[in-house]
Amino acid sequence: MSHLAKLTLNERTRADVKQTPEQCLRAKLVDHLKLQKEIAEADLKGELINKTRLKFVRDEATGETRRIEVPKLVRRWWWKDENDAVLLQLRYGNRPIIVSGKNSTIEVGQESDLPNVIDTVIDAVNAGELDKPLKAALGERRFKLRQVK
Repeated sequence: MSHLAKLTLNERTRADVKQTPEQCLRAKLVDHLKLQKEIAEADLKGELINKTRLKFVRDEATGETRRIEVPKLVRRWWWKDENDAVLLQLRYGNRPIIVSGKNSTIEVGQESDLPNVIDTVIDAVNAGELDKPLKAALGERRFKLRQVK
């Protein structure tokens, strides 16, 4: 019996499953929001979160390149103001996303409410409520990248 006969084959290609640009932007923001929620829940439990990323390094003696895990810097998108109220700011890259008008910050209140607020924001992103601000942030980033060249 052939090895290929054991596999299930179909006609689909990667292009058939391709997402729209809006769906890609939403998915990227939702992934980052889930990470922020994970950090917030760990903070509430009093735990530390350790995220790692892979990095290629070259050994100077042998010239061999190998892949190692290094700690990943993950910044919190929230902070406390002078009244100990928690404020959350959505970001695209290193820039804040202007949600409505000139407002880019969400007032959370207590730190214990932060995971629920992040869930609400995730629902809003999935519903497409932040598509305009995301496209604006993407356009601004592309404009800045063109200026650097």
